[in-house]
Amino acid sequence: MLQRDRQIRTQSQQVADACLFAASFWLAFSLRGTTFFHDWIGLENIHQDAFEQVAWLIFVIAAAAPLVLQSQGFYNRQVVSSRQAMFWPLVRSCVIVTTGLVLMFFLFRANAPRGVAVLFAVIAFALVWIKEEMLLIVLRSRMAKAQYRRRIILAGIPSETARLRRGFLVRHGDEVEIMAEFNVASSPISELIERP
Repeated sequence: MLQRDRQIRTQSQQVADACLFAASFWLAFSLRGTTFFHDWIGLENIHQDAFEQVAWLIFVIAAAAPLVLQSQGFYNRQVVSSRQAMFWPLVRSCVIVTTGLVLMFFLFRANAPRGVAVLFAVIAFALVWIKEEMLLIVLRSRMAKAQYRRRIILAGIPSETARLRRGFLVRHGDEVEIMAEFNVASSPISELIERP
């Protein structure tokens, strides 16, 4: 049950992150096309059809980003974890996806404007970070914590239940709440079934 819930949660996160990375690519081109980069930074204006030439890369980015995040351990951390546990896998992932994007520009001789790759990395990082922060706010609320936690009873001999307790707390942390421990050596199973 816990494993299935975790898989569903991870898959929904991957879909959201794929969409955010794809949106970041489009936003990078949109921002690069503003007059700010021409007037203030001195970069030349980009053609209107510059994005249309590389628009197909959105699908590549959307497919690759969740795989890169997974490979960097972004989805392996606890649901309610520290910002540092989220920061470094996200930074590494953004650098890897951006490097791949630059290589795609080079291999397919795409006429991509300067600065798009850097803007893409910054925007992708910011959007995923904001999504994670909003998710943390929701998950840290008292009501969400109460509904989110799985309540379990450990059954076995005392040495086994102690080992199980440590294992559950290490692997699942705040995701589970151990309600009771049942000693099968000294109590009949019928007592466990009758417990409220």
